[in-house]
Amino acid sequence: MRITHLALFALVTVTATGCSRDRAELERDYVDACIMRGEYNQLVCECVASLAGDELSPRSFELLVTTLEGDETQAAHLRDRAGLVEVMAAGTFAVDGPARCLREIDDR
Repeated sequence: MRITHLALFALVTVTATGCSRDRAELERDYVDACIMRGEYNQLVCECVASLAGDELSPRSFELLVTTLEGDETQAAHLRDRAGLVEVMAAGTFAVDGPARCLREIDDR
C-alpha cells in the first residue's frame, strides 16, 4: 500500500512540475510557430528548435514556444510557475538562439 502512495505522489509531482508537451512536440510546435511568423526560413527554425531542446529546461522551452505562438494567457501562467532563471533563460534564448543559427548557417 505504501509503495502505491509513493508512486502516485511521484506521478503527481512530475505532472505538476513538468511541462505539458514533450521535447519532440515542443520542437515541432516551435518550427510551426517560427515559420508562421515569417521572420526565418524552415532551416533556421529547425536549427533553433533543436538548440532550444538541447539547452533549455523543458519549462523554459515550453515558455519559449508558448510565447512565440502568441498565447499570452498560457505564457503568463508558465512564467508564474517558472523560476526567474527559467524565465530569463527563455528570454535570452529567444534573442540569442536565432542569431546563433543564422551565423551557423551562413558559415556553411
